Amino acid sequence: PFFVLERKNKKLEIEYKEIVKRENQKIEIVWNVSANPKYGYPGPFDREIHKTIEQITTEILKRNNIIKNPIKFSIYDLCKRMEIATSGGKNYRKVKEALERIRMTGIKSEGAFYHKGKKQWISSVFGLYDGIVFKGEQLEDGTIAETNLLYLNDIYLQNLNSFYTKPLDYTYFKS
Repeated sequence: PFFVLERKNKKLEIEYKEIVKRENQKIEIVWNVSANPKYGYPGPFDREIHKTIEQITTEILKRNNIIKNPIKFSIYDLCKRMEIATSGGKNYRKVKEALERIRMTGIKSEGAFYHKGKKQWISSVFGLYDGIVFKGEQLEDGTIAETNLLYLNDIYLQNLNSFYTKPLDYTYFKS
């Protein structure tokens, strides 16, 4: 799990531990998701945002057979896809806060996450997103971003590009 489904969530961490058998050995696997206390733990709205990002990445994969960083997006498009109001600033602010919350949430995997490219279970600390640059912010080269840019984490990106995750049927998901 990465997102909680409760609306009034006070959690800052979820941890899953299990003993599994791999290659005739019993090992303990750990999946830990920790939130930044300032941003909070990702909840249902954040999950909707991420599913909308997955819809965009699925479209990119179908079109190009590969996803490359950064992914360009508009908050207006995210709102439209989620079928929420695009006028006024409330939803734009909520979307931006959700993206920041997802970015600031960390994952620690000890043998619980399979890296298809390396063909091995990994022990690593990472997040789903490595960075977000919003329109009007300064880029590393000093220029100003003309659109929103999302940088997926390399581990997550590699698994998408290896077709290790099943493409999202967003219409089915929304139903």
